Amino acid sequence: MAGLAEQSAADVSFRKNEAVLKRTRVLGRETGSSVHPTDLSKVALRVASVAAAGECLPGFPRSVEFTLGNGEVCDALECACCHMTAGEEATIICHVSGMAAWTSLGLSGLTAPILFEITLLSSKKGPRKQTMTEAEKMDFALLQKDIGAHLFKENRAELAMNKYNTIVVFLDYVDRMFTGEAAQQRARELKIVCQLNRAACALKLGDFKRAAAPEEPEDEEVLALGVSAAREAAKAAAEEKAFCTTSTLTLADGIVLAKTHRSGREALELLGFEANSSSSASPSVGEDEESLVAKEEAEELWHLRPPGRSPPEPVPSNCSEELSQQRIDWAVFGEPGASAGGASREAALSDPLATNIAYFRRSVEVALEPWVPAELGGQFTVVARLAKSVHGEVLYVQDREGVGAVAKVVPKETARKTLAGTDSEINERHIWLGSLEIPQLEDLGTEIAVLRYLQRSHEQSSHVVRLLGAFEDACSTYLVTEYCDEGELFERVAYGDPLAETEKKRYVSEMLQAVQHLHRHNVGHRDVSLENVLLRRGRCVLMDFGQAVRLRAVDGTELRYYAEAGKRMYRSPEMYVSRVSPVQVVCPSDGVPGSVVQVAFDRTRCQVLLPKDAVPGKPCFAEPHGYAAAPADLFACGVCAFILTAGKPPWAAALDSDASFSFIRRHGVVTLLQQWRGGARGPPSTPPSEEESLLAQMLRVDPTRRSTVDECLRSSWLDAVTPPRLRSQTA
Repeated sequence: MAGLAEQSAADVSFRKNEAVLKRTRVLGRETGSSVHPTDLSKVALRVASVAAAGECLPGFPRSVEFTLGNGEVCDALECACCHMTAGEEATIICHVSGMAAWTSLGLSGLTAPILFEITLLSSKKGPRKQTMTEAEKMDFALLQKDIGAHLFKENRAELAMNKYNTIVVFLDYVDRMFTGEAAQQRARELKIVCQLNRAACALKLGDFKRAAAPEEPEDEEVLALGVSAAREAAKAAAEEKAFCTTSTLTLADGIVLAKTHRSGREALELLGFEANSSSSASPSVGEDEESLVAKEEAEELWHLRPPGRSPPEPVPSNCSEELSQQRIDWAVFGEPGASAGGASREAALSDPLATNIAYFRRSVEVALEPWVPAELGGQFTVVARLAKSVHGEVLYVQDREGVGAVAKVVPKETARKTLAGTDSEINERHIWLGSLEIPQLEDLGTEIAVLRYLQRSHEQSSHVVRLLGAFEDACSTYLVTEYCDEGELFERVAYGDPLAETEKKRYVSEMLQAVQHLHRHNVGHRDVSLENVLLRRGRCVLMDFGQAVRLRAVDGTELRYYAEAGKRMYRSPEMYVSRVSPVQVVCPSDGVPGSVVQVAFDRTRCQVLLPKDAVPGKPCFAEPHGYAAAPADLFACGVCAFILTAGKPPWAAALDSDASFSFIRRHGVVTLLQQWRGGARGPPSTPPSEEESLLAQMLRVDPTRRSTVDECLRSSWLDAVTPPRLRSQTA
């Protein structure tokens, strides 16, 4: 294989075939189609070996089945399959380690070049639009756009661009595919959005020629317009709730900028992030003339900005690509996870109550492998039962090498009864206010999807449980994760020796690091507890993502949830939401009509939306407004930290009927702790310690005044146990 590396320096790409070094046809034509697979083809692939920096990696050979173009395997294999035919064996070479990242197989952080020896076993065409109804065609196109959005957010722009191209081609003859002007107009707008998205992917890749040049003649309608017309096309799509942008320049600005044929680096810097390389050369003009042209064009773009738009903040030249993309990145146009019935697509992206509790299980592609007993050649051997509950059981299993793992097994009938598995309604507010009986919140499908989503991220956390596989048989679904042999943190606190000061700090810091990782990936846990934190080699590992939800919509709007998720002792006060709407409350003295405030209602401290005619100090009827998941996660971390430091919980429940909570709400955590430690009654006689200050920040009753995870990780109490890298990132 080392000799093959010298034959080509080209990297894998959907558009280049040089990196696929075809060798022989080892299987007959009957194994599949003789044509190249395309996006959405069902592909069976055998990965014979993988080598990085000349060394073969363990775990191969291995066979996988996946849908091409959906990002289920690494980018290198996605691209390579497009250049092969069924029955063909090939070796491919990849010079960018990120394109070979495949975390489910342990392929991450590899040293280039990476060589794959693969065989395309079979390939079957994807769905055909000729057999679809009009509604199915639109749902199909929207679903593919959602997948493209997910790929874009994962920095897999090459795959996302290919996905958007699939939709554009799929919608080639709108007038013939749809009847009625309304349906045709909707399809045209969707096509425009995908054309713009495709151009955005090209911009992110630094490929300005492809961003500016239309792929098809009809693209001229979008890409060859002037600034104002292109902006109007973008605005029309935005009004249809098809996309939004968070960058300082609109995508229309970016397309116009691309048409100036700037170098990739210069243009991307103007757009707000750095490029890896220049993909198109600058025009051959003198330096003075080029500077003048650049200045004039930048001023033109600035004068054409929407009202109130600030100029782009320059990115420092020494800023890493990852960090610069975190600061300003192209938004993806379209919200993944819309329901098949289309109900949630009609809800405005800016509506914080338009929650989709099935978001992860419907938008993250998860292929469940067949669960095969070990005696029949399966991957895992069942060794013992660790626990059993009303929802399923937890098994200790071992792989073929004898490495231990944990399998959570849930009957499929049970999984269908969960809240996220409800087919008829996916808005948690509607279910909470409208159902007499609430389905269970814990959903294995959501947990598998969240772990798979986090696993596909380029950034991993050692404090989040690692997914090893997801399987199914005729009766049950199996989630297999790493085995944490030291048990729950709860057991360590309840039955172990007293915690040393450094141990307390480290556990608190590691819990916060796990939650920080989730929040940075737009995931809210909603069930953080000592029971859901495992210990492995002395390190905290957060598990149990069955109640996880999205924090924000694609336009950045913080979403609001209603169900009483998590365990009662760790639940934040605002999570106790009335199941009656509206409710009669007293408008706070500082309450602003039309705003969201926290009020006392029936022993709870819930948040409501005040009516427009609310008068401070007077009763009014207000709508329960749910809660945001991120502050609730931080509060649960605060309860965990309190137990770790004080040795007992602060309360049974964060309700006004609980005497301890009521005391803390009126006098503060610091007062309670100092009295527990032998202090005099009344206000604290000494300034709070660093530990007490952190607990007070985390356990504030009002979620709008509660600290964030980043702020807590900067606490001086955690200085010695929080990695400097994380502390600097939170600053």
